[in-house]
Amino acid sequence: MRKKEPSYPSKALVTLSAVVALNVSTMPKARAQSVSCVQDLVFGSVIACGVANPVTVTPSGAISSPNCTRGGGPYSRGRCLVFGTFPPQAINISFSTAVVTLTQGANTMKVTGLNMVATGKTATTVTAFTADIPYGGTLNVGGAQAAGVYQGSIKINANYM
Repeated sequence: MRKKEPSYPSKALVTLSAVVALNVSTMPKARAQSVSCVQDLVFGSVIACGVANPVTVTPSGAISSPNCTRGGGPYSRGRCLVFGTFPPQAINISFSTAVVTLTQGANTMKVTGLNMVATGKTATTVTAFTADIPYGGTLNVGGAQAAGVYQGSIKINANYM
């Protein structure tokens, strides 16, 4: 009698990287500003379970997956460091879009609900020489989502006010 091979659910490892756009105005005495994204937004391994499943990683680093069990794997909030001028001037930091599409070949997933610093904030203003800006979002996993490594990028704007 042949032994039945165990079946394993499909998993998708999802990574969202930040791409930074710098918009520096020509304010008097403004020195160079820079943004360095030091940690990607990672949703970890996600198991498609037959129903739509939003997976949320918050700016504080918490993760939730209300409809299905996560497949494990490392996850993380995203983080960017903003370096301003001296003396400090107000810098508005925001996402350039509300929805990001992740791809794996012909397959896609959407990341919505992008937020930074605190859940629900889509922009923030800092007046400091340096600022640590954590961000999160919600990955919308379809009920029959194809397995694979999905990747995409998000554009973060930093503008002097």
